[in-house]
Formats: sequence, structure tokens, C-alpha cells
Amino acid sequence: FRRIENIVPNHLSGIAISEVIEDPGTVEMLRGRAVVVRRLQPLPLEAIVRGYIIGSGWKDYLETGSVCGIPLPNGLRQADRLPE
Repeated sequence: FRRIENIVPNHLSGIAISEVIEDPGTVEMLRGRAVVVRRLQPLPLEAIVRGYIIGSGWKDYLETGSVCGIPLPNGLRQADRLPE
């Protein structure tokens, strides 16, 4: 997120954990594992990742056994790599 912050705003607040949590032990436990972020509205979107059965393709497969009218083999699991 830091690499593109000059292009598009993001959820990172820049506030250190130690500014929000007073207990030094808790701060140390969270170091490198937590960040303070701003509350934002989610941006609902769907990305198309070719080659894997996920998202709306998975829903189609469960209902029809195909994706976009293309029949697929039985027994696929969510996020499986699609056959060539």
C-alpha cells in the first residue's frame, strides 16, 4: 500500500500502535503484526483470475456444472485450477 499511496488513498493511518495502546507488553506483542487503519467504505468489485474456479464462476459451476456455458468436469472444488 505504501508503494501506491501517492496514486490512490488507502486505509493506512500512519498512527503507531503505541499511540493507541498504552500497555508496553501488548504493543510489543503486536509489533510487526498489526497496524492502525482508517474506517473506509468497502469498494465491492470482482476480479477475474483466469485458470481457477472461484467467485461467480464457482456459483455457476455449482448450479449448472459449467461456467459461461462451457461444461466443466465433475468433482471440482472451489479455487481448483481449471483443466486446460
